[in-house]
Amino acid sequence: MSREENVYMAKLAEQAERYEEMVEYMEKVAKTVDVEELTVEERNLVVTLSTPIPISRQ
Repeated sequence: MSREENVYMAKLAEQAERYEEMVEYMEKVAKTVDVEELTVEERNLVVTLSTPIPISRQ
């Protein structure tokens, strides 16, 4: 899967509140580039993952 496809799938996983899958897709993106090379969109997805998930969503 390409970088763009992984970002797209991570966004879909976020919308579906499937955060474990979102982590998997973003890990694949992170392995393909240096942190400095992440786009704003990719950084925002990473920030979303670092925010605590309310218990009702777990």
